[in-house]
Amino acid sequence: MDIIKTTGRFTFERPKIEIADHLYPIDDRKSNIDKLQVELNKPENAGKEDQIVITALIGKDGFEAVQKLDLGVADYSSLIVILQSIVYRISEEEAQKRFLSRL
Repeated sequence: MDIIKTTGRFTFERPKIEIADHLYPIDDRKSNIDKLQVELNKPENAGKEDQIVITALIGKDGFEAVQKLDLGVADYSSLIVILQSIVYRISEEEAQKRFLSRL
């Protein structure tokens, strides 16, 4: 029987994103993404999807920092795409195809 070793194959360090000169860790853990999906599917959260995604991925402080930037719609959407691309380790172009097509 072969034994496949996973030592050194997994990354436990969280990626980070810089917003307004502050680094925020991106919570890309599967358990967090599973919770995020549950929250997004709750009827009472309809219309709050962006807030839920940003808060789940970079925390309440990160969401508040984004709000203070008072971004335009295109830049706000771009931030969501960037976060999704980092979480799923895909290109921004692929993230645009996957996630903006739902809007």
